[in-house]
Amino acid sequence: LLRSDAHRQAVEAAASSMLSVSDHRSVAYQQYQAVLDRYHDVLQGPGRTQCFSMLLTYVAGMLCFSCKPEWFHYTVLEGDDGLLADQVIRVRMATSVCLDLWAQCQQFGDAAMALDSAIRDSAVARNAALATEDMAPFRNQQTLC
Repeated sequence: LLRSDAHRQAVEAAASSMLSVSDHRSVAYQQYQAVLDRYHDVLQGPGRTQCFSMLLTYVAGMLCFSCKPEWFHYTVLEGDDGLLADQVIRVRMATSVCLDLWAQCQQFGDAAMALDSAIRDSAVARNAALATEDMAPFRNQQTLC
């Protein structure tokens, strides 16, 4: 979220050089305002707290997996050597956990996707000096889980 806020600040800096006071009725200005409104929804909205609280709870539980001798049963590994695989590709998640996680993150995900759309629509936002944060993991339940 800190990088998202940094991008928001970069958008504001781009607007100060691209828009003038008389532009407040232009499409570019309205699209810029839409980006700022969507940033508020993502950075300050109620969905943020409940989603990240649930994510942190899940991550804390994942840390416990590493203490279990059968930890590899909770993951999808890449490589041909079983336990000597190169990397963990995915952590397996029970369907009920995924449903609970999405229930807590859907509101934030919807806000993040609305922000992504607003940024794509705004020439000012696309001209910001910083790249936007990738919010794709919050697009839907399947990508989150």
